[in-house]
Amino acid sequence: MRPEDIRSPSYFRRQLIFRLVLVGLAASLLAGAALFVIESGWIERVCANLAALEARNFARVLVADTDGPARDAALRAAIHQSLASSRGGFVQVEIRHGPAGAVIARAAAPPFAEAIGRFERCEGQHSQFGADRCNRQLIGDSVFVRFDEPILDGDGRELGRFAGLFRVAPQTLQAIRLDNVTLFAITIGAVLLTALALYPLLAALQGRVVAEARHLLRANLDTLKLLGSAVAKRDYGTRTHNFRVTLYAVRLAEALGLAPAAIRSLIKGALLHDVGKIAVRDAVLLKPGKLDPAEFEEMKGHVAHGLDIIAASTWLRDAATVVGGHHEWLDGSGYPHGAAGSEVPLAARIFAIVDVFDALTSVRPYKPALPLDAALALLEQGRGSHFDPELLGRFAAIAPELHRTLSQSDEAGIEAMTDRVLAHYFRLAAE
Repeated sequence: MRPEDIRSPSYFRRQLIFRLVLVGLAASLLAGAALFVIESGWIERVCANLAALEARNFARVLVADTDGPARDAALRAAIHQSLASSRGGFVQVEIRHGPAGAVIARAAAPPFAEAIGRFERCEGQHSQFGADRCNRQLIGDSVFVRFDEPILDGDGRELGRFAGLFRVAPQTLQAIRLDNVTLFAITIGAVLLTALALYPLLAALQGRVVAEARHLLRANLDTLKLLGSAVAKRDYGTRTHNFRVTLYAVRLAEALGLAPAAIRSLIKGALLHDVGKIAVRDAVLLKPGKLDPAEFEEMKGHVAHGLDIIAASTWLRDAATVVGGHHEWLDGSGYPHGAAGSEVPLAARIFAIVDVFDALTSVRPYKPALPLDAALALLEQGRGSHFDPELLGRFAAIAPELHRTLSQSDEAGIEAMTDRVLAHYFRLAAE
């Protein structure tokens, strides 16, 4: 988790409750599905066992020493007995000489003739897939299962096949459904009871984690401000330059509709844009007059120094677009790489405008502060060469009000504005 992704404890508590409930529902559904599969298999096993028991009656008939007509009559009688004694369980039975042999006898229960026809046409609802899907079908309020069991003599030799349809009564299906609902409720209850037992502990631990993370984030932001302010204090004699350019940059980014993540990166870069000046000699950095070519080359080195400094922190690496690019010009005449056009990152193009604007409207040892109109006029001279024309137009529209607000505020007020921006974009504001 990145520090800026930290949310309030209440958010994490809501997420914890949501996930516990979600796990409970998922566990219940899985348990219900498992029970359905188990009980579906149980239905088929019960059907097969009943058919195997019933097949023994036919074994006695098939091994009896009787002639053909007498045997056939006995088989028909046994078939009708099976239909009657099962009380609607066996609804169609037949005796065959083998798996693909001729049918010796067949009978069906008249009340279920229509259902048997639909089953043979595979028109019921299926809970299976593939070639076996028609072997078990829901038709009306009953499940019909196809069975095919061997008829064995006392030595285990197959005499024929006992096949047909078995009907699972609605009462049995209702019992299965009740079992599923009961298991679902038990699972939900168990998960909820477990959640109630664990929730206070998990919530307390999560609260401590969030509090520590927010404390770490505040410390990171304080360090960010202090480091940037130290450089600004050394260079300009005041910390407010860093705060003002940050506020200008954020308001311009908002006017452009940048995403919060991009604005967070822009804030880091704005506060640290000149951090590399720590490595520049005072004789060069604080020289009141114009720098000679050698001194200017040394001054330009602050960009590389700044990139080296922030590279040591994974949290600050996204500030590199501003730290490394705020002296690039749109026409490619800037430094350190002479990037041009879209090669200059958007954050660097934004910051270049606000940095120059604040420099023009601030008092420096070598110049007085320019009024707003004069500063905007000088920025306009750099349109298309130094500055991105579209960004410059957006900034010119918001600059008067921003400049008026900041010029009327003291250092404490400007820092307070900066702190509110940091709290908002790094999610430290009260939620």
